Amino acid sequence: MLDRLCVRRHRRFDIESPLNLGQLAEEMIFYGDVRLIADRGVLSQLIVQAGPELLIALIEEGYLRITYVEGGYGFITDNTGTDHEIHKPTDFKVEGAMEFENAALPALEIATGSRRSRSRRLMTRLARSIESESTRPEVIQAMIEDLNNPQYIEAVIPAIIRSAAPNAVLPHHLEFEVSQSGDAFTTKTNLNLRAINNEFHKTVPETFMSFTPATLLSAAMEACTDLSYASDNGAELSVDPMASAVMSTKLEGIVARATNLPNEVSIFQARLFKANDIAAAVNSGVRSLEDVLQLLRKATRFRQWMADQADDVGLLAQYYEATTKRTWIETLPAKIARWSILGGGGLIATLMGVPGVPLALGSLGFGAADSLFLEKLVRGWRPDQFVDGTLRPFLDE
Repeated sequence: MLDRLCVRRHRRFDIESPLNLGQLAEEMIFYGDVRLIADRGVLSQLIVQAGPELLIALIEEGYLRITYVEGGYGFITDNTGTDHEIHKPTDFKVEGAMEFENAALPALEIATGSRRSRSRRLMTRLARSIESESTRPEVIQAMIEDLNNPQYIEAVIPAIIRSAAPNAVLPHHLEFEVSQSGDAFTTKTNLNLRAINNEFHKTVPETFMSFTPATLLSAAMEACTDLSYASDNGAELSVDPMASAVMSTKLEGIVARATNLPNEVSIFQARLFKANDIAAAVNSGVRSLEDVLQLLRKATRFRQWMADQADDVGLLAQYYEATTKRTWIETLPAKIARWSILGGGGLIATLMGVPGVPLALGSLGFGAADSLFLEKLVRGWRPDQFVDGTLRPFLDE
């Protein structure tokens, strides 16, 4: 079920903290394989807020994989603000700013207190651990195909606006026509963008972004980028609400499973931990990412169990089934089970009366703690051992 996850920015409109670090911690615990697609802002935040050594440990120990993209996608707009605007889809790279070294080194110097030699050593380690790549030509081709799909454009534009400005008034019969002219595109719309932006800017500063035909097209085309990276990894997607609205529009029923999985995690945590959850514990400062790393080191079997669950059955239902089912050993009469310690310190089970199982020598009694430990050995590993023994104390302390 929760096998692979491809993570993009969680917060589109937050320059300083585009990632929700608590959510990322949660994703690393519940998913078997997490790949983060990072830009300059995401990489800087991780280095500064998580710390370079901790980030390197998360990567080297296999809890997080990072692909850093040295560029982006958007539109070149000519005749801006006139009735003759034209928009050309393109990729871009800001030389001297978007390369991995130029993005990582300033953040490392902040994290290390401007100790340049240490920053350089850490950057060398990070460069070995993080994959870097340029933009992808196939994304531009996919953008062109989507721009020529009027059904998609008609559905995605209102979805974008509603995700970012839910109280904005849209025309009853919304029009947003896109026409190709050579290698560029023109738009025609009956949207009142000034009124929509008045509502949008109640939560997002005008200096950060306004809705224009170009920004609407850019948002609509982000699904091409998200799908390109997710398909590489055969992964679900973790994206911000606007990107989620775009993806849902593009894929309709296909995306239902992907958008439902975070809900499964939320229900799982709400039912088992009441008001507590991992993201809140990290974001509130009650737990640090260092604490999360220690938790991850104990969560290997639990993460594998999560990845192995079926997609078409609720996570909570599968957890309850796994933690309440009885093994064949547990069906044996209690009187035939006895535990013994041999002289070498090895622990073996003696099943008296079971054919083919030898009797142990030097049988000793056990206290309550021993009994609990032995019960776990008899039953085999179950997910509640991690949830009750490790994860619940992590949230309750």
